[in-house]
Amino acid sequence: MWVRQLLCGRDPVGAWPKPARIRDGWQPATVREVIAEAPDTVTLRLVLTDSQPFLPGQHFNLEVPAGGAYPAVETYSASSSPWPDPQVVDLTVKEVPGGRVSPLLVRRIPVGTALAVEGPLGYFTWNEADGGPLVLVGAGSGVAPLMAMIRYAAAKDLDIPMRLLYSSKDRAHAIFGRELDRLAAEHRWLQAVHAFTADTGGPAACYHRRIDHDMLADTFADIAGACLAYVCGPFAMVTCIEEQLLRLGVQPGRLMSEDWE
Repeated sequence: MWVRQLLCGRDPVGAWPKPARIRDGWQPATVREVIAEAPDTVTLRLVLTDSQPFLPGQHFNLEVPAGGAYPAVETYSASSSPWPDPQVVDLTVKEVPGGRVSPLLVRRIPVGTALAVEGPLGYFTWNEADGGPLVLVGAGSGVAPLMAMIRYAAAKDLDIPMRLLYSSKDRAHAIFGRELDRLAAEHRWLQAVHAFTADTGGPAACYHRRIDHDMLADTFADIAGACLAYVCGPFAMVTCIEEQLLRLGVQPGRLMSEDWE
C-alpha cells in the first residue's frame, strides 16, 4: 500500500465542486489521504467533525458533487477499525466503469476535499462481545467491512479465531492483500486464504478459480458448526455462498451477509 495525493493513472484534478449545504443527520468530512489499494480501487481516509462510535462492518453514505442538479449519494463500507479513533474513517471505493461517482473518487478527488457524510449505518456488524470463531468470505471490494473486523481485532489485541477466504482477480487487484498477509503472519488467530480468478498459477493464492463448495469446505469445514459467518460481495456470489455455508453446517441465525445490489 502506498499513499500520495495524485495516484498513478489518476486524471488531472482541476477544480473540485464545492459541497452542498450540510443537511440534518449529515456531517462534514475532510479527505485526509487518498490511498491506492489496487489499479481500480482507493481508500478515502476521512476526518469527521462529529464522529460517533461505530461497529466494524458498518457503512456510511457519502454525498458527492458529481454534476447535475443534485449531488450523488453512494454507500461505502468502512474498512478501518473504529477503535481507538472513530473520528478517522476509511471508505474503500472500487471504480465502476461508466459510473457517476466512483470514477471521480478513484481518479480525481484531491486531498483536502470537503464532503458530506451520513452514518454510521447498518447491521452487518461484529465486535468481541459477539464471540467467534469467525468465517469471513469476501470478493472484490466486499472485503472492506471484513477488513474493518480484522483491523479492529488486531487493534484491540483480541485472540478470537478468524478465517478469511478472499476472491479477487489477481494479486494486483487483491485489496489489502499485503496487509492481510502481514497481519496473518503476526497474529496466530488470523488465517487469510486468497483465491485468484484471472491468474492461473500465482503463488500468492491457494486457489485459482471462483469460490466453490470444495474451497469453502477446505477452509471452514472444521469450524462451520460453531462459527459466526459473514459474507460480502456481489449478490449472485453472496446467495450461492450462503447456500454452501448452510450445507457445511453454519447455523442460519449465525450467518450474516451484505451484497452490492
